[in-house]
Amino acid sequence: MQTIFDFTGMTEKQRTIQKPVTVKGAGLHTGKEVTLTYNPAPEHYGYKFKRIDLEGQPVIDANVDFVVETARGTTLEYNGVQILTVEHSLAALAGLEIDNCLIELDCEETPILDGSSKFYVEASARSRHC
Repeated sequence: MQTIFDFTGMTEKQRTIQKPVTVKGAGLHTGKEVTLTYNPAPEHYGYKFKRIDLEGQPVIDANVDFVVETARGTTLEYNGVQILTVEHSLAALAGLEIDNCLIELDCEETPILDGSSKFYVEASARSRHC
């Protein structure tokens, strides 16, 4: 059998943002004001959420295995710490082909803004990708 694709030694360039960018607004379900900051991250870091409002500033990987709720929003939970309504903030990163980002939050829910990823995309686009 002939090998059609050989990915041995092939590495895909990973992308992150060049500098931190911040989005502020209210959470859809909690109504609490929240500040979300996208931060540059190293290659193969992926997407991670950091709850800077909690002791020890726990970090949760944006991993499907940590999804605990999908009704009216996607909730991630790890070691009892939750991040609510993550889909718009993550969609913006994926749409801009950003592979690695540390997302800091000072609340348990991301800002809903206009209900789309538009403002997340605009904020991320302001920080050139590298």
